[in-house]
Amino acid sequence: MKRSLSLILLLFILCPLYATVEVDTYVHTDRVSICLSLNHATAPEHVCLLYKARLEIMGEYIQQKINTGQLEDKRFKIYCSDPVMPMIHLILIQDKDGYYIQMYDFPSLQDLLAYVDYFVQAGQKPFEAYMEERSEEDYEKCVSMIENFYKKYIPAYDVDSFPREMWQLDHIQICYADEKLHYRIYDEVFPVPVNANLPVKIQDRYLLFDFRTEADRIIHVLEGNRIIKTFSFSFADYGHPQDLRINIYPGWVNINYPHGDEKNWLVSYSYNKNTFYKNK
Repeated sequence: MKRSLSLILLLFILCPLYATVEVDTYVHTDRVSICLSLNHATAPEHVCLLYKARLEIMGEYIQQKINTGQLEDKRFKIYCSDPVMPMIHLILIQDKDGYYIQMYDFPSLQDLLAYVDYFVQAGQKPFEAYMEERSEEDYEKCVSMIENFYKKYIPAYDVDSFPREMWQLDHIQICYADEKLHYRIYDEVFPVPVNANLPVKIQDRYLLFDFRTEADRIIHVLEGNRIIKTFSFSFADYGHPQDLRINIYPGWVNINYPHGDEKNWLVSYSYNKNTFYKNK
């Protein structure tokens, strides 16, 4: 009860500091749930796939610790605040119902495994690093505590490098390996990064989206295992990158801003002409 109350008090302390319009996106696996919170934005689908893969590996690591009696069989719940917010923090605490982590920024796989190690080694003791005030002194103290945490808890876990299939559309797969997502076409690695909307299908073709920067947006048209058309354009994110709104019709695909009107499309692809058009 004491620890549950401590957790609630900490959340009350932090919430006013991060008062803003944040949109929460949840990813769940058998043993772990994570909330990815972004300022005025929903987490893109490929980011959710990345975290689903990471949480699956984290779940396997948790199961190992449970099987060896090092960890209680309770659910992990993680809340990640938008990294653009100014108040850094890392809090780990548990009660009879679960393990709870609240943090600034989005964690790597090694970070996630470090949280498991912390609960194995520290037992019931909470870890609390957060800024009570917006001061340089508080900031440096908090940064130091968090850096020392990650130096202390370095997980020794060999992650299988064999690709994990996370998503599939016909012969197109998105797989996870070596801490990143990649495409596989007919079970062969395909040299287009997974960094934007998931592929969409129009008849026997597929659009693959590659948005590296605001000035370097690329859409590839895939037929079989060949790129038959590439289109480059640019537009501003106005904040966090988000999945574009896509409307698919029998003969064309309209691509728009995340909250744009369907009729005022940004880019349109014609199947019959194998051509892209940009709305002026």
